[in-house]
Amino acid sequence: MRIAKLCMVIAFLAMNTTAASEDLFSIRIVSHPSALPLGIPMQVYNTKGPVEGWIKTHMTVVVSYKGNDALPIVPSYFPGYWDGRGVFSIFAEVFDQSGLKLAPCPPEAFADDVILGAPKLSPGWSERLEAPVCVPGVGTYKVRVVAEQTRGSFTNIQGDTLALWTGREVSDSVSVEVTEPAGTDRQAYEAFDRKPLGNSERNGELLSRFPTSTYAAYVVWSKYSKGWAAVETDRAVDVLALGFKHEKGLAPCDAKLRPIGDAESRLSGASYVQCRDAWLKSVLTHHSEAWFADEIRLRLALDQYLLGENATCAAQLEGLSKQARVDVAIKASEILAALKEKGMLKPKMRDSHRRSAPSPCAPARRRMLDIPPGMPALFRSTGASSSWHISSGRTAHLRSVLPAPRIPTLQ
Repeated sequence: MRIAKLCMVIAFLAMNTTAASEDLFSIRIVSHPSALPLGIPMQVYNTKGPVEGWIKTHMTVVVSYKGNDALPIVPSYFPGYWDGRGVFSIFAEVFDQSGLKLAPCPPEAFADDVILGAPKLSPGWSERLEAPVCVPGVGTYKVRVVAEQTRGSFTNIQGDTLALWTGREVSDSVSVEVTEPAGTDRQAYEAFDRKPLGNSERNGELLSRFPTSTYAAYVVWSKYSKGWAAVETDRAVDVLALGFKHEKGLAPCDAKLRPIGDAESRLSGASYVQCRDAWLKSVLTHHSEAWFADEIRLRLALDQYLLGENATCAAQLEGLSKQARVDVAIKASEILAALKEKGMLKPKMRDSHRRSAPSPCAPARRRMLDIPPGMPALFRSTGASSSWHISSGRTAHLRSVLPAPRIPTLQ
């Protein structure tokens, strides 16, 4: 029995060694910080504390399995197997300008390298994740993302040996440049002890003193638009359908909705959205090419819906679906299609088209209708005739041209 099981495992491994060269995965880097000053990335930590000189940032990756059959894999946290050696991993590889491969992120900083919880990948599986990238400081680096499994078999806690796929597939490389901060960024960098993003409680001060800096832009993006390219489409549409219900809180604007950083106003509804948009637009004015700019444009487009500008919302989503980075383009297209399907993009009635409110009935008309003094009566024009509504709910109709003065019959 053991010999038969071993032969079966060997046959399976031989089959999967061949399959590894068939490009089973699509690995796309859809967003990465192509250029950023020191101070934006987070510090790298290991079990002994901060790693001196090293910094960490992230890139957004979409990994898709293209095979037609279930692919046997083992995540690092699969029950009964905890050492993590050779299991299925998705991670970034970083090279310096000379082509030297740098050390990977420490395990604690790379806790999200494995994002799977099932022992097999089903056909059509796809996952969007934030892959951490660790670099030793200022410089230009080439980065690629790898999907890999080197362990050929796995014995579970019941003693059963499972054959696994083995292989390694890589994405195209992208360039990540970490620069010394300059201009306003340098001023902010020095003013905040070389850690402009090190204390969120000082973000208001950062926005007030250095509102056009890259660091302020990062804060605004993180607060108001980060993650909207990844939100579930149905969830995004539900949020829009709620309108202003949850649009409230402290916002960095003054009473006239001008962006300020050193104080906040308690706003709600349209005022809250307009304050948010003022900051988002300011970021785009000074950082239109930032790696997160398209995600800001997506949030601005959705805010147009909240503000009642349905046509503008639809037009901006349509533009993003054609011109934005790939994940934002896909999300904009999905949200636009969902809004159309639910009939949520119909023009909203403007005040100028609303039915006018009734006005108090003129004294002469009150007498003509024999309405007792003190009884409420309202008048509203209805085209060829006019209507008077009195407190009892009855309505008296009087033609615009009367053949002779008379008191109309109350109906």
